[in-house]
Amino acid sequence: MKNLLKNTLIIILLTGVLSPIISLSKENEDQKPVLQESQNQPTLLDKAGDLYQDTKAQVLSAFEDNKTRRAAFHYFGLFNFSQLDLIIPGKMGLSLGSHQNDNKSWEFEYLESSIGIPMLITDLGSMSDKRISFIKRSFLGTETFNMSYGLSYFIFDARLGNKYLNQLTGSNLIDVSLIDIQSFGFNIGIGNRWSFKNKMVFAIDWISWAQPVFITKRKTPFLDYATNEQDKKDIEDSTKLIAYIPRLTLLKLQFGILF
Repeated sequence: MKNLLKNTLIIILLTGVLSPIISLSKENEDQKPVLQESQNQPTLLDKAGDLYQDTKAQVLSAFEDNKTRRAAFHYFGLFNFSQLDLIIPGKMGLSLGSHQNDNKSWEFEYLESSIGIPMLITDLGSMSDKRISFIKRSFLGTETFNMSYGLSYFIFDARLGNKYLNQLTGSNLIDVSLIDIQSFGFNIGIGNRWSFKNKMVFAIDWISWAQPVFITKRKTPFLDYATNEQDKKDIEDSTKLIAYIPRLTLLKLQFGILF
């Protein structure tokens, strides 16, 4: 009887002491996975890194498909803006072309700019500068980098100001005031051209040089009527300079579409 009572007391004590310990141990074991799960959740920095990598992969993928798109689409149309352009800056115009293959293209380009001379400047009244070019573009086996070269036709018009016209009498001043210079030459340049999945095109011609070589037309009726030899010499020298001055262009921008 005493042994039974003794064993019963031992069981009660063990149950009372061990039960809370076992329960606490189980709670700790249940909490460990939660804590580990919390520690394994990505941080804001991790999410930002993943977003950067995804975006980078998408951008690189878009750039890497340029050759494929040039081969898939035969034609393209572009709007051109050339702020840093001689003789008159701020030229705008259009280009229309075709892809021969994924490495070569041909295009027809038209650029034009004009300017009205302030009244305080009496030498000139207004000027316009046009350039028509036929361009071959070679991508040299790359995705976007290209070298361009071709032929250009240059048209420059200007009207003389009152400084010269006031000396004339007995003539049609409107006709006499016109200076018309046209020439033929070549062009060469380098740039990058990107095309995207939505068929849009963005391009930059980093630097290009268009050079007149032959004068095809030089109309300066003022020289037939002017009597001041110095004025005639000034106009003659100016027209020669305009006819042959290099047309340098920096950072010409192009936006357009493939079709």
